[in-house]
Amino acid sequence: MTEAPGTSLGARVLRGIETFVLGHAAQLAAALYITPILTHRLGEEGYALYALIGIAQGYLMMLNLGLGTGVQRYAGTYRREPEKLAGMLRLALYAELAMGFVGLAVLYGARGWLAGSFFKVQGQPVAVVASVLGWAAFMAPLAFALNFATNALYGLERLGAYNFFQAAQSILILVVSALVVTSGHGIQAVAAAIWGVYAALAAASVFAVRGELWRSPRLGAADRNSFFGYSVKTLVSQILWMLSAQGDRIVIGRQLPLAQLGRYNLASSLAQKLNVFLGAIAGAAFPIMTDLQARGEDKRLKRLYLKLTELTFLAVLPISIVTFVLTPQFFGVWLRGQDIGRFAVWPFRLLVIANVGYIGSFMPQYIALSRGAAGVHAKVYAVKVALLAALWFGLVPPLGLKGVALGLAIAEWLITPAYLTVVHRKFLSIGLLEYWQEACWRPLAASALLAAVLLPSHHLFDGWLSLIAGAAVSLAAYAAFAHWLLDDGARAVLHEWVRAKVKTS
Repeated sequence: MTEAPGTSLGARVLRGIETFVLGHAAQLAAALYITPILTHRLGEEGYALYALIGIAQGYLMMLNLGLGTGVQRYAGTYRREPEKLAGMLRLALYAELAMGFVGLAVLYGARGWLAGSFFKVQGQPVAVVASVLGWAAFMAPLAFALNFATNALYGLERLGAYNFFQAAQSILILVVSALVVTSGHGIQAVAAAIWGVYAALAAASVFAVRGELWRSPRLGAADRNSFFGYSVKTLVSQILWMLSAQGDRIVIGRQLPLAQLGRYNLASSLAQKLNVFLGAIAGAAFPIMTDLQARGEDKRLKRLYLKLTELTFLAVLPISIVTFVLTPQFFGVWLRGQDIGRFAVWPFRLLVIANVGYIGSFMPQYIALSRGAAGVHAKVYAVKVALLAALWFGLVPPLGLKGVALGLAIAEWLITPAYLTVVHRKFLSIGLLEYWQEACWRPLAASALLAAVLLPSHHLFDGWLSLIAGAAVSLAAYAAFAHWLLDDGARAVLHEWVRAKVKTS
């Protein structure tokens, strides 16, 4: 029997996972309740403009010099050196605010061209589109300040506060937008209200790190150079990641009517919420991996990686199987028969397939970043972007939205196995057989049982009650079998966490 990770380490990781899961579950619940209101009230093209606000913030974030990842890593590194920590945080905040104002100027200056020439707008006046983009531009400095503060909280392992602000951003934008549209106002008023959400959260999140931020700062030239050097190295991979993860929006916005962006965003935003929800394990593990790497505990890091990869697959595969099989029935009852749901079924299914491949790369990605090897990460995403460009060129004209999602699925499943191989050989000395035995076979065996239960019976589910009951029964059978398959070490850590929760409740 292989040695389990230390009890304190396992409990530490599970506590982090718990905070991530609660935060993402709240976001998912809010999206499920409010999205049908927005699609109905705004219409497909209005909903596309609503989505465009968030898309714009994502692309503008490419201007932040990679400081988000740098803050995450060095907040953990300097946590025991308060003066260095304060110096790094101040430096990062000033730099992010400066780049946020650059983003404001760029988007505001380009808003007329984007509205009138880039997007294929059909149902909205060009002036309305330009106005929404203008509001998105003024959100940029606020979004950069929020990005700084949440990354600082993450690096400091204040995961409760980090997940609070992540969830608050998603939920408040949805809630405020729904209140605006149900009171009879249009997309321009929605954009103004979202600006208010960003302003409130930016101020509150920076205030949350005031204790670390306002200590007497002391950061030498060598430390500054190290921080900026690491951040800029990660910038390349960040830009490439953005192009691989959000390049589909550029392709749709340029080649297809703007309403198609609304349909795709419905599928993609839901898939991404599952994506982030399922990535909670890797997200909770990164600060701990960085800490183990800094202390040179390579054996413990390798064992943690293998067992958390197994846990990730145990979480990813059942939810992916259930959502893939039940998508048509779910979209039908969720969106109450709106046409936008019918068009989103197969793009969503293909994006679920893509997500499984993408999430398979989460843990290797964090291993590479914890080792400071941003170059490996950048090379992987460079290959992925080139592959996506070729796939979309061939698939989008004949298949439309399905071609966009299919291209993502193919790229993820071609790239992830190669990425795993490189990280395993370069950093962890893990062979294919060890990876299969320690991380893969149990999740795959339990998933085979789930598919055998769900596939013959899914046609019986045609309403909320039957959908929930059928999914619950299938997942319960999966969980029982997966628990039986766990090795003694993993089962002991899980039981320890459960006992701790029972005691605290």
